[in-house]
Amino acid sequence: MHGVDVSAQIVTFLLSLALGAVLCLFYDILRVLHMTSVNGFAEVVVSDLIFWLVAAMATYCFLLIRCLGQIRFYVLFGILVGFLAVHFTVSSVFMKIMRFVFNALSAVSGFIRKTALLIFSPIIRFLKKLSFKVKKFLQDKAGLLYNCFGSLFVK
Repeated sequence: MHGVDVSAQIVTFLLSLALGAVLCLFYDILRVLHMTSVNGFAEVVVSDLIFWLVAAMATYCFLLIRCLGQIRFYVLFGILVGFLAVHFTVSSVFMKIMRFVFNALSAVSGFIRKTALLIFSPIIRFLKKLSFKVKKFLQDKAGLLYNCFGSLFVK
């Protein structure tokens, strides 16, 4: 007699709920990126394609590992329910936290960029002046032998 292992199906359903929740949080991160830094239509399309590719690969791998590659309706339903449950409960708070994190990272990176410019701009100016002074000691390129006869060998 071939029996159905209900406990394994329940665990698979609960894991599919978790997968849906994780996919929703990943989508919320992309939404925050859309709000903070992504400006153009092409960037939005590319980020949406990235989300759908990640979601498809995660679903495929999940079905391959937990269901031996068989498509189970309750797994797809669990992913959808997990996604919607997180979207309507935790998503707004998570997006506020992620927006704060991205703004803080942006402020820190701006501070680092400004500090680096303050530190390295005098060094860069010094190196540019030094390179102009060094060029005075080099030979004149017009008087070099290969410049005088170079036109004979070049077709």
